[in-house]
Amino acid sequence: MKKIFCLFFVAVTLFTASVPGVNAEDAVPPDGLSAKAYILTEIDTGRVILSQNADMCLPMASTTKIMTALIAVESGRLDDVITVTDDDVKVEGSSLSLRGGDVMTLGNMVRGMMAVSGNDAARTIARFLGGSEEGFAEMMNRRAEELGMENTNFKNPHGLPDDEHYTTAADMAKLAAAALRDPVLSDIVSSYKTEITYINSVLGYTTRKLTNTNKLLNLVDGCIGLKTGYTTKSGRCLVSAVRREGAGVICVVLNCPNYWEDSTELLEYGMTQVMYADIITDTVEYELNVVGGTSETVRVQNTEYLSGSMLKSDYENMEISVELPRFVYA
Repeated sequence: MKKIFCLFFVAVTLFTASVPGVNAEDAVPPDGLSAKAYILTEIDTGRVILSQNADMCLPMASTTKIMTALIAVESGRLDDVITVTDDDVKVEGSSLSLRGGDVMTLGNMVRGMMAVSGNDAARTIARFLGGSEEGFAEMMNRRAEELGMENTNFKNPHGLPDDEHYTTAADMAKLAAAALRDPVLSDIVSSYKTEITYINSVLGYTTRKLTNTNKLLNLVDGCIGLKTGYTTKSGRCLVSAVRREGAGVICVVLNCPNYWEDSTELLEYGMTQVMYADIITDTVEYELNVVGGTSETVRVQNTEYLSGSMLKSDYENMEISVELPRFVYA
C-alpha cells in the first residue's frame, strides 16, 4: 500500500494545569512610563501582554535598520563583496566610518551597521541590494506587507527623518519576531561586542572591534537584541527582547525619553507573564479509514513532540486536540 501522510497539529483552548515560577497575577505592571507608544509581546506567539498607543503611527529612527538587516540576511548574499562608493558615505548621522573604496562583505556590513547604527552602512546595503535607497525601500515595504505590518511605510534604509517614513509599536514587534526567528540575524543583534574585517581604502586589511549601542545587552539578563534609534523628530526608540530558559518577550518603545529604564521595567514584567512548557511529550496513535487500499485502515502518529514559550495564562487554559481527515485515499 502507498505511504499516507496526514496533518497533525495542536490547537490551544482550555486545559487546567499547574504553572511553575512566579505567579503572573502577583506581578504589578509598570506605571508612569515615558513612552508615547509601547508594546510588550510574547516572543513566539506574538500574544500582547501590555500596550499603549500600539497602533499609533510614529517615526522609528534607526530601529528601521532591523528591516534593512533582515532583507540583507534573507538575500543569501552575505559572502558577497561590496566596494563602498563616495556617494554611499554622504549621509548624516551615526556612522560606521566607511570611506569610498573600502571593500567589505555584506555580512560584515550588516554586523557593523547593527552594532554602531551606521547610516553609511545602511545606504551602502540599500544601493548594493536595491540599486538605490528608493529601490531598496520598495523591497522593505514588500517585506513589511508579508509580515503583516499594516501601518508601516519605509522611505529609506537608515531611519533619518521623512514624513512618509513611519511605523507603529505593534508593527515593530512583528518585525522583531521575524528577525529573531532568523538564526544569523538573531546572533548579530544579540552580540554586545563584535568584530569586523575589511579592506580599508587607506590602511589596507583592517580588523575593528565594535560595541553595540544597545546597552541592555550588557545590563539585562538574557537580553538578545535588537536595536536603538534616535532623531530629534522620533525621540528615543528601542526594540528589545529577552529570553530566559526558553521563555521570552519582545518590547518596543517609541518616542520614549527614558527608554533604557522603561524597556527594562517592561521586559522584567513581561518575564513574569511567560513560561516555557512541554505541550506534547508522548507519541499518540490513531487509525484512519482508507479508500481504495489493500487495507481498510492505516495507523498514523506524531513524529515530533511540542514545546515552546507562551503566556502563563494561555498555559493555564489550554486544551490539546488533534485534527485528522475522516478518510484518506490509498
